[in-house]
Amino acid sequence: MRIIRHSGLVETRWKNGRGITRDIAFEMLEGSLLWRLSMADVAVDGPFSSFPGLTRVLTVIRGGGLILHGPDRDLRGDYAKPVVFDGVTAIDAELTEGPLRDFNLMYDTVRCEADVCVVHGPAETSADAGGQTFVHHCIAGKAKLGGADRLEAGDTAIVTGTPVRLTLDPGDIVLSVGLRIRA
Repeated sequence: MRIIRHSGLVETRWKNGRGITRDIAFEMLEGSLLWRLSMADVAVDGPFSSFPGLTRVLTVIRGGGLILHGPDRDLRGDYAKPVVFDGVTAIDAELTEGPLRDFNLMYDTVRCEADVCVVHGPAETSADAGGQTFVHHCIAGKAKLGGADRLEAGDTAIVTGTPVRLTLDPGDIVLSVGLRIRA
């Protein structure tokens, strides 16, 4: 298990220069991106960067929501509600209640499968990672992992190959992601 603390993340400008992102982790396979996790601060309305060949799952983790205007339909991104869209789709974001922070998963759907869910406390879960990578990102409160490890809001745990028990108290919220490489 690897724990990535929010305090250790480095801020960088977005690909399109209109915001700030913090890369959390990524995995490459045969020289190309398999999956990537990041957090972004969105302070103004505007276009999203294009990521051809990747599927995006965006989850608002702090602040108000947003509407993602696409060529065929609009998607609403509210707090702790994952929204899925194609990374190449021309998206123009409209903030509904001011600045926000979101958690982003981008992955290559040809070579990887992903499941994303939000777990609200009180709850206790455990999953056998057999061949999978599990990501637990603490949105609110504190999450207990296994023995004494705790995630605070903004921290992320990446678990590969071993089961880990996740315990949430009332008010705790965790975004859980399962990633599997396609055979």
